[in-house]
Amino acid sequence: MNKTNKIFPIQNEAACALKWSWLTLYLSADMFNMCHRTGGFSFDRGPTSEFKDFNNHPKLVEERKRMVNNQWPEDSCGYCKRVEDAGGQSERQIFTKKEEWNPHEIANSGVLTNDVTPKVIEVYFKNTCNLACTYCTPMFSSKIEAEIKKHGPASKYYQLDGNFSVSPTYSKRKAQFWEWMREHSHKINAFHILGGEPLYQKEEFEETLSFFGDSTLDNSRVNIKMFSNLMHKPHLFKEKVASIEKMIATGLINSWTVVCSIDAWGPEQEYSRFGIDLEQWEENFKILMDSNMDVKVHSTICPLTLPTNYELREKVLSYQEEYRKPIHHSWNIIQNPPFLDPTKFGEHMLDDLNKLINLVDENTEEYSMLAGYYSAIENTEPDIEMLREFVKYSDNMDKRRNLDWRSIYPKLNTYIEDLINE
Repeated sequence: MNKTNKIFPIQNEAACALKWSWLTLYLSADMFNMCHRTGGFSFDRGPTSEFKDFNNHPKLVEERKRMVNNQWPEDSCGYCKRVEDAGGQSERQIFTKKEEWNPHEIANSGVLTNDVTPKVIEVYFKNTCNLACTYCTPMFSSKIEAEIKKHGPASKYYQLDGNFSVSPTYSKRKAQFWEWMREHSHKINAFHILGGEPLYQKEEFEETLSFFGDSTLDNSRVNIKMFSNLMHKPHLFKEKVASIEKMIATGLINSWTVVCSIDAWGPEQEYSRFGIDLEQWEENFKILMDSNMDVKVHSTICPLTLPTNYELREKVLSYQEEYRKPIHHSWNIIQNPPFLDPTKFGEHMLDDLNKLINLVDENTEEYSMLAGYYSAIENTEPDIEMLREFVKYSDNMDKRRNLDWRSIYPKLNTYIEDLINE
């Protein structure tokens, strides 16, 4: 088979290879996605329900059929569609043309099939976490879950209404998942670990180390990527890094990358990632930079993180120069909760976003995606209802956390007040 036939076989204006090749599993909610940006599919919670049947989920089958017929799925994929509609370049457009995103079964046969082993397995284990990020939800943070149980709903949007609880099927589904992995891990390229905070989830982290440390399994081609907020005692963090370096050196896995989750710098970051200690974060970051592991940084863009994201970018570039070690920096834009979606805030977001874009190499995919975000924001009018909801939510959270968003974001406060009072 020549190289051009190895890319995903359906190339049209709606098809996306990630709908076949990227499995995101939310064990705490007993849900999964095909793609890391779309809405989820709930597993059947009946006694015969099995994780291994995910490819046959009726909703997933329907969405794949629509893509084959050059139709966007009706209830998902809005993340990429709004970027494309604004004239930007989306992840769908980028990944679908790359050979590495075509599933093993399709690449080998050249025939489209539903029965595939995804190239990427991305697992959100429990929601156990030691931070309460402003844009996060109980599904991904036990701190926020506890906060809502104590004080009541934070918003009517995005699981902030107090209705979330960890699925009673968690232990069962986790066991099914590891069983499936024993049969299929040799076909995957990447295994992503997320949370909550993986380093704060002792049982799940040890299970992961045990699985990939098993020399009877062929995981030598697997690239592991762990997303972490780096809020871990430095001496314990150093011990974990040493254990992982040993796994890489002995060939049990191909690589282990730590993606350091951080969105801004200074008071803005301390506000938006509630509970973070920037000194500790930086100490652990230096441990990674001194290691043989790959280091990446990922940032979430929302109205509370964008003002100093460019300062974080400058810091990342400085570390890269100091250590002579590449640091891949990536971004995503908040879609939910909707009152933190930057496109709802209009032109106020553009100056800070432009400062960031000017620090990114224009020949990279990241530049193209950031430019797409810029277009999406530039072409959207402010949503007054969402701005009001943002104020209501922020005031509510400030009372619970003894904070004051207006003092940290005075320009944003003035901008919102002027729009609401017009």
